[in-house]
Amino acid sequence: MGADVIYLHGYFSKLPTNHQKMRVIQFEGIQDLSDKIQTIVKGEPIYAVIMTAAISDWVVDKIIGSNGEIINNLGKIPSESPPIIHFKKAPKLISEIKHWNPDVLLVGFKLEHSVDVDYLLDRSKQRMETWRADYVVANSTGSLYSDATSHYVLSKDGSVQTISKKSETAHAVIHILDSN
Repeated sequence: MGADVIYLHGYFSKLPTNHQKMRVIQFEGIQDLSDKIQTIVKGEPIYAVIMTAAISDWVVDKIIGSNGEIINNLGKIPSESPPIIHFKKAPKLISEIKHWNPDVLLVGFKLEHSVDVDYLLDRSKQRMETWRADYVVANSTGSLYSDATSHYVLSKDGSVQTISKKSETAHAVIHILDSN
């Protein structure tokens, strides 16, 4: 497979060993990532998006000081007394990708705390519909610490492939890209 790869990554992300062969773009925060993905997906001939990022469900809305004043979160927070931090729901970027480019092949990842396979598959199917994804790779948090934990590749046609190792999951995703 001789694909041109665009790799978007956060500030502390570990780059792949072959990143010199990719177009590497760093982002800082959810809005920056959203802007960059939208620009790429709308403005370039993109075949597929593989969304592996574990994006936060919550972002800071405002920070309030001990006297009730709103603290500008771009500067230093005073250390005299603890602030009150208000959060708001973060946008689900993966849900926007098919709006920006309905023809792109979308592969999402769904991580769940539960090791119950039925629960994991059910939640992943729900997300597949919400995201309008073509495929979803489902895994439990146990897979973060071990290579030998099952992953499940769900297709929008309803099929489910069980995979026993992370490296095999990567090969399965490459096979998806090759066969579509």
